Amino acid sequence: MAIASAAQPGDAGRHHQPSGDRERGAAGRRHARWKRREMSATTTIETFLELDIRVGRVMRAETFPQARKPAYKLLIDFGELGTRRSSAQITDLYSTDELVGRLVLGVVNLPPRQIADFTSEVLVLGVPTRGGGNVALIGPDREVPLGLRLL
Repeated sequence: MAIASAAQPGDAGRHHQPSGDRERGAAGRRHARWKRREMSATTTIETFLELDIRVGRVMRAETFPQARKPAYKLLIDFGELGTRRSSAQITDLYSTDELVGRLVLGVVNLPPRQIADFTSEVLVLGVPTRGGGNVALIGPDREVPLGLRLL
């Protein structure tokens, strides 16, 4: 169920979206919906299982000055799947030292994404903190083997 906004005169048949969302396209609208805490449309377990979410350990973290927004370059070990690289905008809550050795969850079957001169191969999962400006990482609360798939 989504939160609806009040219709304005002349809006018949159109969905209301803030002007900034129009400029950012579909990705911007999805991000704006997450910020508003709207629930997404119902999906199926089969669709969810298409995402390959695995446990990894951050092996290296370094600043990423070429990124448009403050970010880190991460090298993450996913066990038998090998190591993957990721760009993560988590500089407000974590230092590079805090990240190294940390267990994280990452989506490993998304296509690579070029960010400046860096190829991000995995999407590290997190949730926005209160106020939505920072991202807190999601990971197991105890040691588990690297590469295990989220059930």
